[in-house]
Amino acid sequence: MATEIPGVTRKALWSPLARGRDSLKWARRYPLVPLAILVLILLAPAIFAPLIAPHNPNEVVLPNRLLPPAWVGETVVDGVVVKKGGSWEYFLGTDKLGRDVLSRIIYGARISVAVSLVSIIFGGLIGTVLGLAAGYFGGPTDAVIMRVVDMSLGLPTILLALVLAAAVGPSLTTVIAVIAVLLWARYARQVRGEALAIRERDFISRARVAGASPLRIIIRHVFPNLVNTLIVLATLQIGYVIVLEASLSFLGAGIPRPTPAWGLMVADGRELIFVAWWVALFPGLAILLTVLSLNLLGDWLRDRLDPKQRQL
Repeated sequence: MATEIPGVTRKALWSPLARGRDSLKWARRYPLVPLAILVLILLAPAIFAPLIAPHNPNEVVLPNRLLPPAWVGETVVDGVVVKKGGSWEYFLGTDKLGRDVLSRIIYGARISVAVSLVSIIFGGLIGTVLGLAAGYFGGPTDAVIMRVVDMSLGLPTILLALVLAAAVGPSLTTVIAVIAVLLWARYARQVRGEALAIRERDFISRARVAGASPLRIIIRHVFPNLVNTLIVLATLQIGYVIVLEASLSFLGAGIPRPTPAWGLMVADGRELIFVAWWVALFPGLAILLTVLSLNLLGDWLRDRLDPKQRQL
């Protein structure tokens, strides 16, 4: 039996959790904060990286290796400087090769945006076409496509990436190919489910009676009713792609060194976590804030674009 704490009500105990839950609901309803975070961390750095990055992301300056962030002072023991302090020239510190962490995070946003956009365009296009065909035609077409989808979803992501990396070498193309193989199946399954429901509606029956061809019905009547779903799905998948790309790079099966990628930066800093915590912490925070903001923005788009989900 739970014991009561004198002078403290149950409501007071749960108030921090309630405030956190209310903050998430507010962020979902009013996406200005998530959108601002995305612009600040992802979009602006990806577009204007050469203009806003203070240093060359791959410039090696060994005398400046493992400098802490600017606000961390030097450590002095018995009048001897044991550990260097931070410098405003390297606001977020430097890594083990003396490269500026902030500049590498800024340029790393370009990799995340490029991988996300290309993977989602290719994977989404293939998945949407196959999902429309499976949902509208049904029968053997649906059975064949969905069995291929099941096999694709059953592939172990990391193992597939490691095999491709060993066969052709880790590269940006390898990462995009692996992610596109996974994404098309997700799109196909979602689109197929929506198309199954839409093809039974009255306006589709009237189009058939009027003599419209299946291709015309799919393009003019079925696909426009799926656009909102595709927009929301794409928004949510960007966060998934960023995490997946970072995971593959962390394991050495993704973006090759010395390209500045967030997953690679976390991997470089894992052995220095107790000595130079900033090397892994700040790119990890960039991944966390970006994915969280994308998920909140995706939830807001779902509520706004789907009348059934709108909150009054």
